[in-house]
Amino acid sequence: MNMDKSTYDITYILLYLVCLSLFRGFVVPDFRYGVISIVGIHLIFPLMIVISMLLLPNSFFLLNRIKMFFIGLISIVLSQGVAVSVFYFDGGKDAFFDGLSIPILINSFVAQLVVYIILFLLVSIFKKSKKLR
Repeated sequence: MNMDKSTYDITYILLYLVCLSLFRGFVVPDFRYGVISIVGIHLIFPLMIVISMLLLPNSFFLLNRIKMFFIGLISIVLSQGVAVSVFYFDGGKDAFFDGLSIPILINSFVAQLVVYIILFLLVSIFKKSKKLR
């Protein structure tokens, strides 16, 4: 099978994002590690997604910006789904439906999305300006 460079790049990025999402979901499913968990979930994880997109060539990224945006969103949804599952099976049904856990998990998900969207827009602007030079 002969793949061109852009196909290889997108395959590598997809595999990387799936592995990163699963790793985040299993290793840091909730805030049990305190500030390290909060920084890891809300800042480092979305940053790692965006950094992976920086590895793509400018021309490929700019032509497929919408696809890349949704791939990043899917990786956040996947990691949060795994984290919710781990939290549910680890803590049990009573701990999950205690009235506090679900709102915290939803707010965590929204915070990850907001940080990801801001970082993605900054990278898009940066890559677009580098193309014009």
